[in-house]
Amino acid sequence: MSTPESPYLPPPAPRRSLSPWAWAGIGCAGISLLGFGGCAIFVANLTSTVKREMSRPFVESEAIASIGDIPRYPGATIDPDGSRVSRGTMSSMSRMIPAKKTGVLAMRSEDPDRKILDWYDGQLTGLGYSIERARESMGRNAQHAYKKADSLAIVQVQRDSGEGDKLLVLMRFDGIKK
Repeated sequence: MSTPESPYLPPPAPRRSLSPWAWAGIGCAGISLLGFGGCAIFVANLTSTVKREMSRPFVESEAIASIGDIPRYPGATIDPDGSRVSRGTMSSMSRMIPAKKTGVLAMRSEDPDRKILDWYDGQLTGLGYSIERARESMGRNAQHAYKKADSLAIVQVQRDSGEGDKLLVLMRFDGIKK
């Protein structure tokens, strides 16, 4: 004799939810993936912009004109490859300093960092710029930033490993939005 089946089944067992630690781990993993994805996009953009700028010809007269009234350091030689790389990097970073017009010129000099930066301090303050920021030790780099009206001039000295000379990068930003 069999018992008739009940038309009513017992309710299913309640589902176990994830612990707060599991949710925190999932959230951290998601944020990490977004961060890594953002970094990958930034690096890809930087790389493509630098490659594009490296393929453009270097025209010395245009590069000199692009830095406006920033004087060239005496005895320094213009570095076309350094200028193209710097132009590409500056183009990629243009969102950080929103300016209407930018310019860059890279040169090489064997003079000490301090001598180069002191010379630019004197020259640019004589042209009406004020020293905005001076960073003497940033690893292998040192730089000073100068401001005049809506223009910003940056002089950066980069020490190359294994070489006696230094890469001197002059950057100019005109029409900076406040």
